[in-house]
Amino acid sequence: MSGGKSIDLNSVKYAEESEDILNMVESLRLSSDEPEKCLDRILKFLLVEQDEEDLDQALETAVENGMLGDLYDIMTHTSDGTLCKVIQILAELGKTETIREPCVMQGFVPILLQHLKSDDIIMATQACRALGNICFENDIGRNAVDENDGILLLLKLLREHVKSTEDGADRLRTIACGFLLNVTNTHDSLMQKAVDGGALDVLDEYIRYHQQDHGLCNMVLLTLGSFIDSDEVKDVLAETSLSNNLIQIIQVNQGKLDPESQQLIKMASDLLILLLTGDKGAETMFANGEGPVFIESVKWLEDEDSRLQMAAVLAIGNFARNDNHCQRLVEEGIVEHLVEILKEHRDHEADMTLQHAILSALRNLAIPARNKPALLMAGVLETVLLLLSSDTMAVVFKLLGVLRMLVDGQETAALQLGTDRGFMDRLVGWCEVDEHAGVQGEGTRLLASLVKNGRSVELMRNVVKCQGIPPLVAMVSSEHLVMQNEALVALTLISSTVLDEAALPLKQSELTETISSLLGNKSTLPEILCNTLTLTKTLCSAVSESPPSTLSCKLLACTGRVTNMQQSLKEEIMTSGIVDIARQLSCHEEEKVREAANTFVAVLEEAPLER
Repeated sequence: MSGGKSIDLNSVKYAEESEDILNMVESLRLSSDEPEKCLDRILKFLLVEQDEEDLDQALETAVENGMLGDLYDIMTHTSDGTLCKVIQILAELGKTETIREPCVMQGFVPILLQHLKSDDIIMATQACRALGNICFENDIGRNAVDENDGILLLLKLLREHVKSTEDGADRLRTIACGFLLNVTNTHDSLMQKAVDGGALDVLDEYIRYHQQDHGLCNMVLLTLGSFIDSDEVKDVLAETSLSNNLIQIIQVNQGKLDPESQQLIKMASDLLILLLTGDKGAETMFANGEGPVFIESVKWLEDEDSRLQMAAVLAIGNFARNDNHCQRLVEEGIVEHLVEILKEHRDHEADMTLQHAILSALRNLAIPARNKPALLMAGVLETVLLLLSSDTMAVVFKLLGVLRMLVDGQETAALQLGTDRGFMDRLVGWCEVDEHAGVQGEGTRLLASLVKNGRSVELMRNVVKCQGIPPLVAMVSSEHLVMQNEALVALTLISSTVLDEAALPLKQSELTETISSLLGNKSTLPEILCNTLTLTKTLCSAVSESPPSTLSCKLLACTGRVTNMQQSLKEEIMTSGIVDIARQLSCHEEEKVREAANTFVAVLEEAPLER
């Protein structure tokens, strides 16, 4: 038949389901003296697999028509058997987001909490289910639990069933842990009450005694993961046996390929790493190189399981957070392990997370001065350079960090990098990556470090040729004091060594304007003022080590610029007002600033501008 309207089958289905549940609720009212059969029908309706959206709409309609009030009346005037069915219905209703708050408003939470005390394990389990579902992402429900001392009741229930062998105890343990997770997650007050009430010890016991129960372990690890965001909790857990229990979970499931075992390995190892991010956790678990977690981590470096290998690398990176640990790790041969893993995974884009983790660990290990030669001897420099072609900015950021740590105080390494034209071109390119501020900043810091630690004419000329002056000048205006100083030192060294070649890019980078801005800004720190004055003095008084190169002379001639670019730069500084600012700074409240300003002015007076 043509021309007829189409029928929305979903609407028809929703209407049918709404009618079904409304009929059941009406029957429940009419048979209030013997509600068992009606409750069974409602439960069956709720448990049958059906479209979730249609079910939610049907239940919302039923609630609007007084379903919760009917259930409340039965719940407060009934025997245990019927009561358990009502609670189970509430547990199912709590899965629907829009019904959770009405459940709280109806007054179910205080009643449900009292049933956590029930000797009937099924009743207690269903009460936990109902409360857990009602509290899921629902602060109104959580607050109601809080107001009725629900955390204490829940923890008491959890303690009572740590070792229970009663039928249904295993399910109760899992459901109760789920309730604890839902009621405390993102709720700081309840989480603190749970911690104060001993929840962490209880959860630790659950892991210790029930490692074969995958469902329970999974829920406990999820719950602990939500607690461990707090540094305070990390420190508390560091004093428990949790880390050893997590290792046991990993060992029990190691080598098993089923999804449940693999998931537990991942969750347990992730939790271990979170524990290690706390200072106390790292110290306790390292135990001067003898802690079980550290010993296992070293073994995992050679494990075929990629999850454990990743966990091991992350663990090493977290252990390497103070000089003593770093030195011990190097002595234990950890660097060689990391180098080999990085070589194996250098070409795999899918392994960038592992690359990132290894580079993070190597960077930390390279911080202590006495470790640097050992890392260079182990081939770290050559190995990380294998990632030079990476386009993954997170990896590049860590790569640059490793290199910067390695060259600090290591002249040979700095010269190796700074005189390599290909590397320097790549580095300067990273210094100009606008889309990743971290790479840009780390790249420019490495550039400055190469100048400082290499201190060779060839290296500094290479910086100029590779267009390295503009990023260094830009870093002078950084909001970070350390980066400002690094740039000023590098530019001062370049200006005192190869000013003949650097003068033009310094002018083009508007260094004079940058200097004027810093010196004239009343908020500029004394240390920066002193270093800026030193750079300015150097620019005005430096004598080049050699005359301008033929290439520079040709370039200047072709562009019609003044051939004596040094003199031109000095003239620009002298006529910019910087001298007047320096004279004002000679009256600065800080003595070191006054001295630097007076020295600069004296140099200018001794060597006036040539006309």
